[in-house]
Amino acid sequence: MEKEEINLLAPEVKKARLRGIYMGRFRQLWVVFVVGLCVLLLTYVGVGFGLSYLNGALHQVGLGVLSSDEESLGEVRQVNRLLQGSVMYANTHQPWMEQVLQVTQAAPAELTITHLALVPPTAGSGLKAPSLNIEGVSTSRVSIVEFQKILEQLAWVERVESPLKNLASGQRVVFSFKVFRIVEGGEL
Repeated sequence: MEKEEINLLAPEVKKARLRGIYMGRFRQLWVVFVVGLCVLLLTYVGVGFGLSYLNGALHQVGLGVLSSDEESLGEVRQVNRLLQGSVMYANTHQPWMEQVLQVTQAAPAELTITHLALVPPTAGSGLKAPSLNIEGVSTSRVSIVEFQKILEQLAWVERVESPLKNLASGQRVVFSFKVFRIVEGGEL
């Protein structure tokens, strides 16, 4: 059963009372909305400060988070330039250990290698890679010519320069070769 209310108020007062009730409820809803918005904003600001603190800490140890696409693009370009430079360096400064080992193993028994030296290319020489200078002593010039042919047949050798003194005769012949390597990777 519904409860009937006896209202002895005048109609204007009745309307004012209803308006007051509605306005009170609206104010309550408005306060809840404003408080909720303030809580949301404070949470957002707190998270923002926390992330900036973590980003600063990461930058101190060198693991910083990039803040824009411009920065990341700049860092990618910098890494690409570094890689390009290292590839160029690797092409011009190729390791010689394997080649030196092949040279020493290819020497005939009558030869004694006394000196190996890498000579860097000079500006006026037109060379792109260093050359390997080989000096030694032999008991016969036949073994010197044989050693020169072996050197010329190595896959990495572009050419071998041999001075005329290598063809001298005698008990103990001093020889020298200049071995030029094929440059890998083309011209720089």
